[in-house]
Amino acid sequence: EKAFTQAPIDHDIYLDPPPQLNMHGKILKALMSIEGLPQSGWLFQNESYAQLRKQGGKQTIDPNIWIVPITIGTETIDIKVGIWVDDFLILVPRGRGDLAEKFWSDYRKRFKCKDLVQDPRSFINIEISRDRKNKTITLTQTGYINAMFDKFMHGADSKLWTKLWNTPIKDDEESLQAFSKLSPGTEEEQRLITDQGFMSIVGSILYASAMSRPDIAFHTASLAKLMMSPSPAALDAALGIVSYLKKTNKLGITYGPDENLVLYSDSSWGNENPRPMAGFATCYGGAAISWASKALKIVPLSSAEAESAVFSLGCKDAMFVKQLLAELRPKDTPQIIINAFIDNTAAIDIVKSHGASGRTKHFERWITYVRDLYQRKIITVTHLRTDEMPADIFTKPLLYLSFTKFRKKLLGM
Repeated sequence: EKAFTQAPIDHDIYLDPPPQLNMHGKILKALMSIEGLPQSGWLFQNESYAQLRKQGGKQTIDPNIWIVPITIGTETIDIKVGIWVDDFLILVPRGRGDLAEKFWSDYRKRFKCKDLVQDPRSFINIEISRDRKNKTITLTQTGYINAMFDKFMHGADSKLWTKLWNTPIKDDEESLQAFSKLSPGTEEEQRLITDQGFMSIVGSILYASAMSRPDIAFHTASLAKLMMSPSPAALDAALGIVSYLKKTNKLGITYGPDENLVLYSDSSWGNENPRPMAGFATCYGGAAISWASKALKIVPLSSAEAESAVFSLGCKDAMFVKQLLAELRPKDTPQIIINAFIDNTAAIDIVKSHGASGRTKHFERWITYVRDLYQRKIITVTHLRTDEMPADIFTKPLLYLSFTKFRKKLLGM
């Protein structure tokens, strides 16, 4: 009765029968999908989406978020349904649990499912805390982080407890420089560190980074580059991040009633790496709702080109959020303007310019995507000093005061 076994199989799959069935000389042919097949998730998704369409559901710009009309008596109300593989989060107006029950009972006509959990306190290892008085929702991963710490740091009795830090990296220039210069290990070191579970550690950190902890996005991205070629220093850095998460395990993102859509973007440039680190955060509800830290795929010839490139990436992300908000809140959401902030005045001038110059005519076309958004008044562009730029946290390791200042901004603290 698992989700992935409830869809018809798309290939001929044969199995040896278990010995307990006493079917010597015979084989079994699978009629339904089997847990563990590469296509099992895809087959279930197809069947699930077909059922949602049968119930009148329509996908938003995000294919995993649906708007489903529910009719009870003479009244029809649209509800929102978010899907994460085979986990569902159903949003209904306050006091209208009957709408969720009706949706779920119709869905269960096709699939065998668990009963609904009213007012859930967790979803896919994310704790949900609501403060109705202040109109806030806080997302944390305390349980997940504690389990990760116990798995990789061997619990409370471990000597590794001494590594609990207030930041992902020790707060001194030497440690920050060492992290920036992490490099692949020797072949022998790579085998040894891989056997010690480096890939598993980074993968676990990555989930926390992607879901509720943008403050470690840069550090996770840096370690992910060494996933296949780790070194002892990289392993030590990864365990340091686990320690930091343990010490700050109650931190999470708090969203409030602020309906401004804000974009922060920043890039490093001029260091030893020809492809600098870049990052952006799209904020709504007073906190980051989407973020990224990654190396640019181009080799920029100036800081203005680097800033323009990451700004273009950030605008694409903000446009996705803008369109999703317009679908989820068509009546309550006015014409949404993306309020963008950059700490490079030359990049701002490039966005506002209509032409090309000797310094910009080599730019790839996608970099100037934001000019069209600006000219159509979809975005505004404002200068923000570097020491006030939250996206700086995605581009390089920072000392404690700067790190916590930007972390507070992104988490809506």
